Amino acid sequence: MMKKSETVGARIKAAREAKGWKQHQLAEACGWGQSRIGNYERDASAPKAADIQLIAHALDISPSYIQFGATLVEAREPISDYDSKYALIRKYAAQASAGRGAQNEHEEVDGKHAYRRDWLQRKNLNPMLCVVVEANGDSMYPTIHDGDQLLVNRGQRKLINGHVFAFRTDDGVKVKRLHKQLDGKVRVVSDNPDKMMYPDDFLTPYMEAEIIGEVVHRAGSV
Repeated sequence: MMKKSETVGARIKAAREAKGWKQHQLAEACGWGQSRIGNYERDASAPKAADIQLIAHALDISPSYIQFGATLVEAREPISDYDSKYALIRKYAAQASAGRGAQNEHEEVDGKHAYRRDWLQRKNLNPMLCVVVEANGDSMYPTIHDGDQLLVNRGQRKLINGHVFAFRTDDGVKVKRLHKQLDGKVRVVSDNPDKMMYPDDFLTPYMEAEIIGEVVHRAGSV
């Protein structure tokens, strides 16, 4: 049984090492850079409540262990029948623009969406590498509707020609269909047939580096 650790950073490190992970593995599971985990473990900065939730979810422990301290054995949350069947995917408070642009930082967590583990497995999706965002606008209609909940696979950031991706721009997060041309340029296409309202565009090399992941599922009202 592991002894209690004195600081938040020490507890994050202890839980990470107990899982057998390196810093970069925990950072990837949370969607961050390794330096962020390093700062937290050194207590150079204090994680927000939302970040503690992400870390705890990634390490399969209770957030209370990170916040207040307990032995890791005491902090392990029992696996319920629901948890064995469903994975809770983090939903970001920010909207992803399927229109003309939505200012956001794509950072704050705003709840979770449940997806069946067997469905995720069939789709070869790692729940720790997925996030949910809400579509904003009609540029991707009829494929994506305003208000749809979009499942984004951050494990697939490499461009697949003709597939729909979420990516960051100076105007916020956008969701578009991407086409790699013979000249190497990446054409950004809206599915909406109204090209006067939603003309094609191109990704800059900087924007290619800001691809969040492939949109692999949508859920909306009928």
